[in-house]
Amino acid sequence: MNKADFDELVDAWIACVVLGRDERGRATQEYEKNWWALETVMNWPYDNQHELLWSFILAVHARDINGAASPHLAAGPVEDLLSDFGDAYIERVEALAASDVRFKDMLCWAWQAGMSDELWRRFQLARSGAC
Repeated sequence: MNKADFDELVDAWIACVVLGRDERGRATQEYEKNWWALETVMNWPYDNQHELLWSFILAVHARDINGAASPHLAAGPVEDLLSDFGDAYIERVEALAASDVRFKDMLCWAWQAGMSDELWRRFQLARSGAC
């Protein structure tokens, strides 16, 4: 995936999760237009694209200055990455949470999902004080 395609995917994903539902929870035109981005990202763990998923998490986080996509990022891609590949990424999560308060805050939206108890303990320590 080239940079332009990656950037388009990140923008579409953010638009889909932030603008994809109306006040009644119904799908909007933004959802219909951008659902492909959700589907693409959801498939990466199954396709063993964990490094691409990590890059995606970082890209969304960098663009989501107001935090509107944070709940979706944490409860989706972050949970998926750590549930499937957590041992390889927990140190990166810990380091970023220690140096970036917005990232640490975003982690509050994640649940244990498929993380082992030990991984979940480390994850909770990484976001400690933010939630």
